[in-house]
Amino acid sequence: MLRRHKDADKFLIIFESPVIGIRNREIKYHKYFKKISETIKFGQIKFPHSLHSKTKNIECTKCHASTDFSKIVIKKEACTSCHHKGSDIIKDCSKCHSLQSGIFNGSIGSKKFDPDIMKSGGVDCDGCHISNNSVTRIKQNACGDCHSASYQSMLSEWKTDITAKVKTLSSLANSVKKGNINDENRTNLEWARKIISVIQSDGSKGVHNYMTFSDLLDKSIKELNKLK
Repeated sequence: MLRRHKDADKFLIIFESPVIGIRNREIKYHKYFKKISETIKFGQIKFPHSLHSKTKNIECTKCHASTDFSKIVIKKEACTSCHHKGSDIIKDCSKCHSLQSGIFNGSIGSKKFDPDIMKSGGVDCDGCHISNNSVTRIKQNACGDCHSASYQSMLSEWKTDITAKVKTLSSLANSVKKGNINDENRTNLEWARKIISVIQSDGSKGVHNYMTFSDLLDKSIKELNKLK
């Protein structure tokens, strides 16, 4: 017997009896999920929920607890059991990694900036993230693989710089008293928080577009310092 939870429209169904023929029951109750977006955020990726649940007909309990659909039990590492293999490697990265792709191409929210220097130089995602026909996170000295030995510490230096600037900007943003600022300063404060949020969500510590992030952080720090 299924009972609809008061928040069923927010993706929560509770099973009151042993789960038997669960997929048929889920299909029956998918009509309650009209408010679920076609894509949802999962970790640092844009997860195409409809594609997996409806088009690919993947069992809901592959990702969710069978007794409480608000609980996600699958780990993000499990994505690679199907993805990032064989011909799938060359597919459009932005399909799942839209935020990272946008940043790499110079888009932060609705605003446009210069693309990353690697992108401008003709290097795409696969230039850094594919090795021996498999997708991987880049190692700290990766820049030295293509450039001279002097570049081996560059990635680490970029991350250290962005991390320090984010910490400074976060401190400034948290110290601002909203009631004492005008509209222009409030806009600057909101933009500063947006930059911080994007960098944190991106997960690369600014590496996907270091020059742009470094410049934006410097400018925001300067503006918020005026509010002291």
